[in-house]
Formats: sequence, structure tokens, C-alpha cells
Amino acid sequence: ESEMNKFRGYDEENKCYRYGWHTRLAEGIRRFDAIICDIDGELTRFYIHDSKTINQYTGFKDRDGVEIYGGDKITWDEYGEINTVIWLNGSWAVSTHELSEPQYFHQLNIPECKVIKGE
Repeated sequence: ESEMNKFRGYDEENKCYRYGWHTRLAEGIRRFDAIICDIDGELTRFYIHDSKTINQYTGFKDRDGVEIYGGDKITWDEYGEINTVIWLNGSWAVSTHELSEPQYFHQLNIPECKVIKGE
């Protein structure tokens, strides 16, 4: 399985993030987002109520080995600028303050950053 196909979404019912594959399900006219997880060899579906909590894994980890997902807040020092991980023009980037251009991961030292908050 490709790491780039890994997603997370917040499971409101169980108050935790679920990690796996993202899918859209239909029941009649209703549509649902879900994360399908492999739990001990069994595929289990978890409904995700707020689709804004669904984010894709970037394929990168921070300095502590924490996986970096779209929507995460990251920084390069404990008191510095907080950046948001975004998908932009087909590549992962960080959005900084409003006046500056986003910077792409390939322009940055991503393994030295720290995830400070997931969305």
C-alpha cells in the first residue's frame, strides 16, 4: 500500500482520529465520508461526520517521527511562526502569514519541523 494513499478523519462517535483509506458512500440520496481501517486484518468502516477533518498523509514525518498530514500546524522552533500544511498546485506546501507566498516542501527542511497541532 502506498503511504500517499493514507488518510485520517475524526471519528466523532469515538472521539479519535481514524487512519486508513478515504471513501465516499451512498445510501439513497445521502452521501457519507468514511475512513476504512485495517484492524487486525479486518476492514472496518468509520463514518466521518465533518469532511473538513479528512486529510491526506504527506509522506513526510517531523523531527519526532510524527506523520505530517494536510491541515497540520507545524513550526521550526517552539516560539516561531506557525505554518499550515496545504496541497497547492500538485505539491505539498506550507502557508505562512497572509503577506508571504506559500513555500513548497522541497524548499524547506521538513525533517526539522515539529507538528504542533492536527486539524
